[in-house]
Amino acid sequence: MGTSNELAIAALVALGVWAWKGRGQGSSPPVPYEPAPGGGNGTTPWIVDEAERYAYDADAALVDAHNADIDAGVDDAAQETAERERAAAAAAAEWAAASDAEAEKAAAEKLAVEAAAAAAARQAFEISERDAMSRAQAAASAATTAAVKAYNLYQTAANKVSSKSLDIERRRTSIKRVVTLCEHSSYRGKRSGFAIGDFGEMKPYAIGNDGASSLIVQPHYGVEVFSDGNYGGRHQEFEANHDMLWVSDLGDEYIGNDSISSIKVSFNPGQLLDELDDLKNERDRVRTEAVAARSSANDCIERAQTKADDVRLLNILNLTVNTLEITLTGLRTKVANLVL
Repeated sequence: MGTSNELAIAALVALGVWAWKGRGQGSSPPVPYEPAPGGGNGTTPWIVDEAERYAYDADAALVDAHNADIDAGVDDAAQETAERERAAAAAAAEWAAASDAEAEKAAAEKLAVEAAAAAAARQAFEISERDAMSRAQAAASAATTAAVKAYNLYQTAANKVSSKSLDIERRRTSIKRVVTLCEHSSYRGKRSGFAIGDFGEMKPYAIGNDGASSLIVQPHYGVEVFSDGNYGGRHQEFEANHDMLWVSDLGDEYIGNDSISSIKVSFNPGQLLDELDDLKNERDRVRTEAVAARSSANDCIERAQTKADDVRLLNILNLTVNTLEITLTGLRTKVANLVL
């Protein structure tokens, strides 16, 4: 009896599974089994035999499986969406990384170009500063040379003034005989020479009173002759400038032959003084030019020094700057020695 019941129950379960699979082809899951009220064999309110219970359990299992399939589908869709999102995020990250790399590369190339341009600009600037400093040094050297030349011209002019002044003073105080009286015409016969001074009588001298017929006067001197002693009687002046004065026959002059008894010999600086004035004017003119040249040299030296200081602040060309400053020191010394 037990074996027959078990076979019946198995058959019912198999039938229920087949029926469920047939229904499972639709769009909705099977409805869970609920025993109908009443009925049965009349012995209990709800009669559920073992076959129906097994069928119900089978239907419930199929419902759970169907729900599990739905949940699995949902999970699969979510997983696919997540995978797509991850792939999109990875692609976006890769694109962003590539974009960043390109941007960084472009920025690096731009910086390299800017650095090269800056290096070229600095090199050009250093060359420009070096050239400017060289020009400043050349200008200072040229100005100093011009100042030295102007100073030398001034010294030459000043020496000429000094020389002329000394010459005038030497002539004024000379004790040399600068006037010669000759006994006969054409400078023949006895001669007497006289230095600067007054001579009231000719008796003490070889020529004697009324004994001169010709005379010679040295340059820049003069003689005033008198017909009587002590500067009396007729008188006449004879003056020599740059050249000696030769009077070969006093008979042709106002004083006449054999008539000089007293004389006054003097220094005749007129033309020398005119020359001295010209020399002084030239000296003063050259001095003005020398002062201007010296001032210009100082200005050029200071400009060169300023340029050297600027270049040193830029930290370039230090050796050249040091050499320039040595040169400028020498130029300053030269200019400082130009005492005007």
